[in-house]
Amino acid sequence: AEMIKYLLLNPLEPEKLPLLKELTTSEICRVWAGTSKYIRRQLLQKKAVKIGIGTFAVVPVHAIVGEHKCLPVERPVFQPCRFLKKFYKLKCAKTKIP
Repeated sequence: AEMIKYLLLNPLEPEKLPLLKELTTSEICRVWAGTSKYIRRQLLQKKAVKIGIGTFAVVPVHAIVGEHKCLPVERPVFQPCRFLKKFYKLKCAKTKIP
């Protein structure tokens, strides 16, 4: 939480991240592609993925189809962390992540 506060409240100059300056655009894209694949694989296994700013998950819900039919589906959600919600004064629906 302290790191998030620091990153949100203090500007981050390129000099503070020397490694990032050494990476090419292609390398940065590969990092993000790998991160996205990891999150996707975890979600396909029904696992939540917690990162510094919140949690990605897939939660079971029931969709109403027709007049009296209920269809079980999975809904992707992102739940921002408490500090992020407070800092940006976000109003988020509470979703219970199993």
